[in-house]
Amino acid sequence: MGAEASAAAESSRDKLNASVTEAQTLAAELHESQKAVAARDELLSEEREIAGELRECLARARGKGEEEARRAAEAEALAASQGGELYNGTR
Repeated sequence: MGAEASAAAESSRDKLNASVTEAQTLAAELHESQKAVAARDELLSEEREIAGELRECLARARGKGEEEARRAAEAEALAASQGGELYNGTR
């Protein structure tokens, strides 16, 4: 019976060691996964920041474009009014 008990104990120890090894492997995989998630979160944060900056640049560009369009319309109106004055002989 001593040999059977010794064999059973050794089998249990082997199973325990295998379980410990598997747990260590899973812990390492979890750690790598957590690092990957943290890196992804950092990239998403940077992406959001860049997107915000891009929206600000687009808004400024849109504002400049609207200002340029307004100036062009004013210049056209002025040119049309001066052209009309020259044509009518009022100038």
